[in-house]
Amino acid sequence: MSRSELDLSVSVRKATSPDETAPKRKHVRSCIVYSWDHKSSGAFWQALKVQPLLSDEVQTFKALICIHKVLQEGHPNCLRDAQAQVSWIDSLGRSCIGDGLRGYGVLIREYSTFLLSKLKFHRQHPEFNGMLEYEEYVTLKATVDPNEGYGI
Repeated sequence: MSRSELDLSVSVRKATSPDETAPKRKHVRSCIVYSWDHKSSGAFWQALKVQPLLSDEVQTFKALICIHKVLQEGHPNCLRDAQAQVSWIDSLGRSCIGDGLRGYGVLIREYSTFLLSKLKFHRQHPEFNGMLEYEEYVTLKATVDPNEGYGI
């Protein structure tokens, strides 16, 4: 395992800690930056899958938050890579029964359903980026040279 993958693994572990607080932005940001540096989110998914997410509802919910942020702000290949993780994300949503032990059951199910809908949308509309920036899409759609669309 390379140094950057080790750092990513630590960031994922810290971002999905069982503490009932939002994932720290610096840990989520490390995951996003890694995806841009490596033009992939494969190592991010591997790091997530080795965490004991199903043993704690808070960790599961925080993992969904991290996934959402990486899909939004990560390298465009993250959306493509995430398509292979649809069944795993679905399993996270099915992991909690009822309200769950700590009351996160409904949130986890709804958030995973939202992420699955987001991935379905991006599968059907690959022209949109993770932030769904429509204005950028419209301005660049008619240009042949991307530099034209940005006025460079």
